[in-house]
Amino acid sequence: SFTSFNDEKARVKLEISDATVLYPPLGFQVYKCLKSTNVGSSSDIVDNIDIENLLEQVRKETAPSDSEFVDIIPDAYYLDEDRSRPYSEAPIGSRARRVSINAQVHTLPRRIVKNYKDVFKNTNINITKRIVTPFALCALAIQQELVSGQYIIVDMSNGYTSISLCHSKYPVFSTHFL
Repeated sequence: SFTSFNDEKARVKLEISDATVLYPPLGFQVYKCLKSTNVGSSSDIVDNIDIENLLEQVRKETAPSDSEFVDIIPDAYYLDEDRSRPYSEAPIGSRARRVSINAQVHTLPRRIVKNYKDVFKNTNINITKRIVTPFALCALAIQQELVSGQYIIVDMSNGYTSISLCHSKYPVFSTHFL
């Protein structure tokens, strides 16, 4: 079965119900998005609901007709439109009238996303997180302190090769060939 794994010799028994999908970067596009919302509480304290509202605004952005959103990567948060003081994490508990997000939006062709969704649906595995491979590789390279600044990641996978231009910890452009 695809949802269970048992290796008595290694003393490993897994029941798989959830998965993170690492999509290949075939048709991968990166878009920048800046959205703002009023803080909902009367005390002007940023709460989780305010951040969810921002992310929902980003999700409502119009993706190209043949594409689907895969992931939203926050670059920075701002309070009261003050761009001189970015927050790397959601400023929960901070005082402000407005909160903004500057984010990267990752998209893939709808047919690729659908194919992966169908496979997981047919195996009764819930997709909990969706990531495009160049982003995962950038994050790993940064975490392992292998790179800094601008760099290129070349991923030679089974059947295709992708080349991603990265800036800091994010891919900004990716192409592939078969």
